[in-house]
Amino acid sequence: MGNQQKIILAGNPNCGKTTLFNILTGLNQKASNLAGTTVEITSGQFQYNSSNFQVVDIPGAYSIYGDTLDQKLAIKELISTKEKTDLIVYVADANQIYRNLTFFAQLSSLKRPIILVINLYDTLKSGPEKIIDIEALKEALGIPVIPYSAAKSKPYVDIREDLEKAIKDGKKCHFFDEIYSEEAQTYVAKERANKTINVYQKVAQLLSNNSSQNNQNNKYNDQLDRWLMHPVFGFVFFGIVMFLLFQLLFKVAEYPMNWIDDSILWVTNAALTILPEGSLLSSLVTDGIIAGIGGVIIFIPQIALLFLLLGILEDTGYVSRISYLLDSVLQKFGLSGKSVIPMVGGFACAIPAIMSARTIGNNKERLITMLVTPLMACSARLPVYTVLIGVMAINQQGYWADQRGLVFFGLYMLGIIAALLFAAVFKFTLKSSSSSHMILELPQYRRPIFRNIWNNTWLKTWQFLKGAGFIIFMVSIILWVLASFGPLSQR
Repeated sequence: MGNQQKIILAGNPNCGKTTLFNILTGLNQKASNLAGTTVEITSGQFQYNSSNFQVVDIPGAYSIYGDTLDQKLAIKELISTKEKTDLIVYVADANQIYRNLTFFAQLSSLKRPIILVINLYDTLKSGPEKIIDIEALKEALGIPVIPYSAAKSKPYVDIREDLEKAIKDGKKCHFFDEIYSEEAQTYVAKERANKTINVYQKVAQLLSNNSSQNNQNNKYNDQLDRWLMHPVFGFVFFGIVMFLLFQLLFKVAEYPMNWIDDSILWVTNAALTILPEGSLLSSLVTDGIIAGIGGVIIFIPQIALLFLLLGILEDTGYVSRISYLLDSVLQKFGLSGKSVIPMVGGFACAIPAIMSARTIGNNKERLITMLVTPLMACSARLPVYTVLIGVMAINQQGYWADQRGLVFFGLYMLGIIAALLFAAVFKFTLKSSSSSHMILELPQYRRPIFRNIWNNTWLKTWQFLKGAGFIIFMVSIILWVLASFGPLSQR
């Protein structure tokens, strides 16, 4: 393969880095859970003109001084591998170019070859005039500036050629040298604040003559937020979205789950006809191995569908608004707005839901979220609830609704109430020296990029199979051993 050129994709959250990563690497990608963290760095490869390139997609960050786990990991990757990095590709959202360039200015202090990719550039075209003067930015920054649209199924720019040329040229941005005489992370807190103010002033100076305000998208977002973020109607809409999500999650996944269940039963019966009847080997294969595999794959449809639906909500920009909307409510119970997604995910399976709590920056809130998420009524409890309702001999029909359905709904609500009550207890019993605050970007509303969503759904489902699936399978084997050879076994 020869020597690989290393490229790091950096930028703010929701700027389109992952979409660009998937365009460059396709399905040739790998996610690594680094030791001591639960945050992922994704890497992949591509070839162009007989050259080999490694692309690293780091978590989005707002500043080189970030204090959350994902931002710390992003900065660590940038700093620790600086000398091995051939090019930093900074992806900026064209709709938020002013704010996005602050982190860019800090990364320029690393004195590595860097280029600026202005994503979603096509959304800024208003008549014959372009909102951002690309040529003027190129001249001012002294580096390549590439207008791009990663959301397009066929991007109108083949960025691979620009990446190869940028590595060969090795141009570094010196526009902010007068602010950062040293690497940005070396300054103390007071100096950092002053430097950041200077950067904002410098960016304002840079953009004052090279761009104009794009009001069309902002008006569109403001009109939607007026309803979706309303203190009353916002919660109503959120309830409707969650209701539809659960209806799809359980109704759609029911068909492949039944098919998998029937297939496992068929395989079990086939094994019983082949293996000696009543033998230990027959019991191991049917009650241990096949049952263990079935206990893992039976939940794949629900987990994959959950990741798919949440990916659609996230890609539209609504997930950030859910977190912001519910933050003030959940704060009273020791949680944060970012606890919403793990707790909702707990209705399908607690294991991937707990894994998703990694985005919560505050250690105490992250721990409380992980502790209470298993209290949510996951799909594995559905058979238990069904049996309990049947044993209780509840009447099928009431005055206006099926009473069994109401009891079922009540059991789900009981899980939510229990989670909030225990969270409130943990809020006062768990000690933490760090204060809780939530700074959250509300991205532009946009159409979901289903290619990107499908890739992420596949990747996360595969991670579940490799991680949690192996544990579930091994527990099934251990339970079989205990049942077969334990003190209460009949053998």
